Amino acid sequence: MYFSETGKRPGSSKFEGCRFDVRLQCFPLYSILLALGNPVVDYFSLDVEGTEIAILQTIPWDKASFLKILQTSRLNHVLSQVNIKVVGIEINHLGQIFPGNFTDLENLMTANGYELLGYAKIDAFFIRKDVKIKANKKKSKKIKE
Repeated sequence: MYFSETGKRPGSSKFEGCRFDVRLQCFPLYSILLALGNPVVDYFSLDVEGTEIAILQTIPWDKASFLKILQTSRLNHVLSQVNIKVVGIEINHLGQIFPGNFTDLENLMTANGYELLGYAKIDAFFIRKDVKIKANKKKSKKIKE
């Protein structure tokens, strides 16, 4: 995969307007989660300037929120879960680079067990339907004057 950037590099005006190509090795989110021992992700923020839907489509949602063990005569296989509770997604660039709009995003998330929780400026937040929200009921301490 290549990453390209056009613009000025810090401390140098001779590169202004030039294009920089950088070769990067990329890994699917699922592979990264497996490499980390498949942790529970309480909050995942996705802000990739218009490629959000394309990235979300690479997640094997069929492996979400459960652990399944397949036993064969020789091997035990563990299909690890994708355990992401809340997803925050930047939505103001949807459709600018890759196809898809907010309706497509909402349909994708709904089909995979999430519901729209709300918005904050340019982000939409989705919560997995089986996740319970706990209100913080701690009493605030009074400040002595």
